[in-house]
Amino acid sequence: VDRRQRQMCIRDSLEGYPDQGLALIQEIIDAHPSFKNPLRGDIAKMLTSAGKTDEAVAVLREIEAEQTVGADITYIREITNVLIKANRATEAIDTVSELVQNEPDRVDLRLLEIDLLGKHGDPKRALKLAEKLSEDYLENADAHYSMGVLAAAQGDRKIGLAAMRRSLEINPQQPLVWLTLAGTLHGHGTYVTTHGETDVGHNEVENVLHEAIEANPNNPELHTELGLMFLSDGQVRNAISEFDKSVKSSPGHIASLSLGALARADIAEDLDTARAMIERASAAAPHEPINQDILGWVMARQGQLDEGIALMSRAAEQESDDVTIQYHLGIAELLRGNLTPARAHLMMALSGPTYKHNVIDARNKIVEFFPAKEITAQVYKIDGNGVHEKLGILTLQQTADGLSISTDIAGLPAGMNGAHIHERPICKPSIDGVAGGLAGAHYSHEADTHDVDKSHSHGMLPAGDLQPIMVDANGIANATIKNAKLTLDEIRARSLMIHLGPDNEGKSGPKIACAIIP
Repeated sequence: VDRRQRQMCIRDSLEGYPDQGLALIQEIIDAHPSFKNPLRGDIAKMLTSAGKTDEAVAVLREIEAEQTVGADITYIREITNVLIKANRATEAIDTVSELVQNEPDRVDLRLLEIDLLGKHGDPKRALKLAEKLSEDYLENADAHYSMGVLAAAQGDRKIGLAAMRRSLEINPQQPLVWLTLAGTLHGHGTYVTTHGETDVGHNEVENVLHEAIEANPNNPELHTELGLMFLSDGQVRNAISEFDKSVKSSPGHIASLSLGALARADIAEDLDTARAMIERASAAAPHEPINQDILGWVMARQGQLDEGIALMSRAAEQESDDVTIQYHLGIAELLRGNLTPARAHLMMALSGPTYKHNVIDARNKIVEFFPAKEITAQVYKIDGNGVHEKLGILTLQQTADGLSISTDIAGLPAGMNGAHIHERPICKPSIDGVAGGLAGAHYSHEADTHDVDKSHSHGMLPAGDLQPIMVDANGIANATIKNAKLTLDEIRARSLMIHLGPDNEGKSGPKIACAIIP
């Protein structure tokens, strides 16, 4: 067996057992001394896994010292990775900084120093070093990109975008830089979110991705990213086209295979192709819950409801907060005629950011299959820590004059308290502890159904801004709110939030109570 095969056997069979691996390597070296040098990299990996950081670093330093002057910094990177894994980031930074002092003209070392400082040390110093590097090397694309990432991360979005653009002017064949530019323009890491959270729509991002694809026509990641953006906006057929282009350029691209199957199942078209795509993706990643869900979704669309729901339920057990899985289960249960679980799944599907066409369809299904002219909603006290005791009920009615909401609530602060319909049927706080934060923006039926709400900034009140609720000195609210601009159907599967105090020039106080409108 040649030495490379031996190394692969050692890695594969002894992953997670570094001590046995080291013992086996030593046996091989004792029998074949010439194997020692080729096996040193594996020795360092196993020493790292065994927690023997100093020994691992010593081996890597020995290898690095043997490299020719000006060689790449592979082993220096390995040394810093080992140190960071051992929570010794300062030592890693100092190691590279010392090398930079000795070889100040090495751009690769300076970039590594900037990267380490930005991620594990002093981001402000990292930005200053990146600015200096981009000044020293005006035509170095990596220097400008590094500066752009750091500037954007520290809040200077304009400079960050300009630096990324400069990097792409120097070398447009940088898919990662295009993707970072698109993400920075969009303002967050996912397209399936509240548009109001970013100050740029998808049009500008779409233009950037088209530019990127023109410069890198066969890059699967760029086609996948554009496909995701189309999918989030409900442009499902455009999304399918991009996912197919990605698969054409990279037939084993798991994300595009999965997403291409998902999009086809969403519109119930070309299901045989969808089945073939998701089976290929599942064969490559059989335990991935998202692939299990999509395979189940395709099967349900093909009429194999029991088998499909079983797969999707298994995926939901592993990813209980995944709203897309909940949407698939809701539609599948409707097809099977199980209305009660279908309704629960569809409500959960609307409780978080998801694809626009799923949002529209889930809400339409709730209205269609569970029609109502009067609804009762439970009101609960909320704060940044969660949802607490019940405070009362709301009775919501559709009348000839519009929406009527009657309150029977106790335990609220006396005086006028603001009330609003919010986009999502959830009362939980956001990850940063904002009471009711997961409910999204104020609902506005003039706005895009994908949660965008910018009407406050134009001096207009969204339709979801209700009359304030009057609470007496005993904390009791028995009132009726009327709103001619709203219908009961359009606020189904949303939430009603009560805010502390009345609105002030369109701004609300903290949320103190919440009701999910079923």
